[in-house]
Amino acid sequence: IILFVVSCIIILGVSLMTKPIDDKHLFRLCWSLRNRTEERIDIEPDDWVKDDSDDMEIEEPEEEPGFCKKAAMCFCGLEQKKAPKLTPEEEEELKKQLTDT
Repeated sequence: IILFVVSCIIILGVSLMTKPIDDKHLFRLCWSLRNRTEERIDIEPDDWVKDDSDDMEIEEPEEEPGFCKKAAMCFCGLEQKKAPKLTPEEEEELKKQLTDT
């Protein structure tokens, strides 16, 4: 019962927050419109993405993780260091190994 309620809330939330599909894309897509003769226009992948080119992406400096995260990473054997930068020769060798079948 709890899973049903949570699923309903999520479904309603997503439905209310997303833009509805245009009518030109709905012909013969649902049961009530199955006998329509109008030509349906397929949705292109470009139509799904709202392109706001005026948005600026700002890189925020990485904060040092808290004590709990440091402890968990230490316990799991994970390191916080970044991977070393590969030279062009090493990158070429790695590409050769990955594409070699």
